[in-house]
Amino acid sequence: MQITDRLSVIEHQNIQNLKLLVSQLSMLISLIQRVSKTDPSEAQKIFKQAAIEAIQPENLIKKMNDLAKK
Repeated sequence: MQITDRLSVIEHQNIQNLKLLVSQLSMLISLIQRVSKTDPSEAQKIFKQAAIEAIQPENLIKKMNDLAKK
């Protein structure tokens, strides 16, 4: 019973992480689309930077938030 409970907790955490990832990707796509209307080269830089930093989500999230404030 405990193993089943633990697996349920892990499954729930995985689902929450996937929802967060989808939300962050959606924000990134929106940001790139918005920036590309005024500055396509900047949008390309954001896309490249996001790809480079995909393995470091904390840095990417901070930069996305900073860019969104501009």
